[in-house]
Amino acid sequence: GIVDQNSLMRSYLGELEENSGNIVFNSQFLRSEIDGDKYLSYVLSDSEEITIESSVIINAAGLSAEKVANNIVPLDQKYIPKTYFAKGNYFEIGKDLKIRHLIYPIPNDASLGLHLGLDLGMQVRFGPDVEWVDEIDYRVNKDRQAMFHSDIIKYIPSIKFEDLKAGYSGIRPKLKNEGEGKSDFLIQGENSHGIKNLVNLFGMESPGLTSSLVIGEYVSKMID
Repeated sequence: GIVDQNSLMRSYLGELEENSGNIVFNSQFLRSEIDGDKYLSYVLSDSEEITIESSVIINAAGLSAEKVANNIVPLDQKYIPKTYFAKGNYFEIGKDLKIRHLIYPIPNDASLGLHLGLDLGMQVRFGPDVEWVDEIDYRVNKDRQAMFHSDIIKYIPSIKFEDLKAGYSGIRPKLKNEGEGKSDFLIQGENSHGIKNLVNLFGMESPGLTSSLVIGEYVSKMID
């Protein structure tokens, strides 16, 4: 299946605002503390520190979930898994291959392999690969083009090296490092760490989007 991610996010935003919700951009989460039966969260916005009072905290910070969790008091650090960054590069092709469906090769130990994907305009792209990185950097490494080509011609032999152009990249938060095998995401609530109405979502990669509706329903049942 193919999903317009931007349209999906706009739809979610519309439903949030219809239910009196707010999204505040360009703000840095500093820390959160328990005060009785509520949370006091401190956020830096426009160089001003503001305090937000709430009865629930859901940490769905993606790549920064570990960092956010480490700044929630009194959450014990033994419940906070280490996050590793696995970059996924994509290469694109300009010509029409007359292919109108996705193609998935055999997966490797960290991803579904260099599969052929399509956008809503039927533009072909290949990826993602797995490039373990220490920092968040979305530049596509053009040196990986040869590796892409050697993998792609296994199922589309007609693709030429010069047909491939660097596209874009994303970064997956992994709970296992390179060579440690596959990792699954972790949704952690009171039954795990003992703190009421605190939910942490760690290692949320592609299922965080494709399964976002059912994940939202699951998390909502974890809070009072």
